[in-house]
Parts: sequence; structure tokens; C-alpha cells
Amino acid sequence: MHQPYTSDTLYHMVGWGVLHDDKVPAEEKDEQCYQRLKMVLDFGFISGADHNGVRAKEEGIISLSIDTKGHLRNGDFDGYLVKGCYTCYADIPVESLGLHTSKYGKFGFGISAPHLVALGARPVTYIPCRSGWIESDYRGHGLLNNLTEELLKLHRIVEEYEEANNEEDEEGVRTIDNRHEWSGLNNALWRDVAVFLKPYNATLPMDHPKSYYSEREWRLLGNVQISPKKVPVIVVAHGYKERLLSEVPATAEFEIMELSA
Repeated sequence: MHQPYTSDTLYHMVGWGVLHDDKVPAEEKDEQCYQRLKMVLDFGFISGADHNGVRAKEEGIISLSIDTKGHLRNGDFDGYLVKGCYTCYADIPVESLGLHTSKYGKFGFGISAPHLVALGARPVTYIPCRSGWIESDYRGHGLLNNLTEELLKLHRIVEEYEEANNEEDEEGVRTIDNRHEWSGLNNALWRDVAVFLKPYNATLPMDHPKSYYSEREWRLLGNVQISPKKVPVIVVAHGYKERLLSEVPATAEFEIMELSA
């Protein structure tokens, strides 16, 4: 049965920063996205940067940052409460990629969904919010307010206990040997719940650049090594396929999907 709303291949595009950089002229954006694609191919991994801007050449590393002055309503943008070092993928069939590529660029990768599942990737949990409204109780902003408050309350309890019951060494490093009984719960809520929340403005039309719900996002805490078995498809804009094959001969081992003009 053909289901045009799901895909066995998920897509990671590499041009968001270029498309949203006003200093890059419109006629140069495709070229700069293409150069970024080649940089990622050379690096060998679809990777996320940690809070120091470092990208790891390795799969399986889980890293996240917590800013207790932040809030879940800000998602992973400025003012975030928690931000994982993750990579993102869109569960969108290839024939419906047009809107996505207009927001994230026409160059990227198609990754095997079963491989992502094996690595631990999963869909985000979308939280619809209404612009200009601060909902109460457990709706939209109200839900995010409550979650933020409770997460921080638990975090403070665990952190204060562990600081009081574990000494620092001569270099100021604190090894946590005596953990609070809720330490595991605290870690799980940040790593397995909070990092996968995605608030979005539900009043925006689906084709709006900030209407994130239409992206059908999956997240993976960690990286994906680029190889034909794991990442079978390389996506390029119209007119770039032969150029990529010429400039990066190793890409002949992949399926090169050239978008229509």
C-alpha cells in the first residue's frame, strides 16, 4: 500500500544557515550549500556541535547542555533550557520535499530509517502553542511552564544533594560517587524527554518557515557515519549531480538524487 505521508528514508539537509544568512546573495546560496555538502562528506559524519562548537567523528556519543536560566518554550533556540548535541531528520517522502528544501536547502542526505531506529533516533514530541497567548494548566505555554518548573525543581534537589555529598579534588573536579536517589530520574527526564520536545507556533500556516510541525522531525542524540549502507542517498540541487560525481568520485557508491529544477 502506498503511503505518501511516510518514508523509509529520512532526510537531513545541510543549508539552513546559508539560506538564513542575509549576507549571502540569493544567487550564491545554492553554491554555498553545495560547498557545505562537500565539507560534510569530507568530515565523514552527519554531526551535531556540542556547546563548545566541537563535532565528534564518532557515533554513539550522547551530550547535552542545561541552562537553568532558560525555558522549554524557547525550544533549542536562544534562551533554551536544555539542548542536546543531536542530529535532525525529516520523515518526509521525496515527492513532498519541496517545502522542506526551501527552508533547509537543496543539498543533503537520505538516511535509512531502520538504521536511525537502531541508533536510537525517534520522532520529537511537538507542543502546539498559540502566538500571543499564555495558556494555563497543561496546554501549550502552560504545559511548557509547568514542565520547566518541575524539571528545575528536581534538578536543584539532585544537584544540591550531590554537591554537598561529593568533594572536589585538588583541580576542582567533582566526581559524583554518592548520588541522590532521584539522580537517574533527573537524568532520564532531561535526556529522554526534555531534549525531544519541540514547541511550535500553531497559528502559523504550514508553509511558513517557522511552522516546524510540517517537518515531521526525528532526533538522534549523536552522529551518523556517512556510508552507502547507512546513508544511501545524497541529495543535490538540479544541475549538480555530474559535478559532484566529478569533484568527489567516492560519491559514485551512493544514489545521487538530483532535485528537479
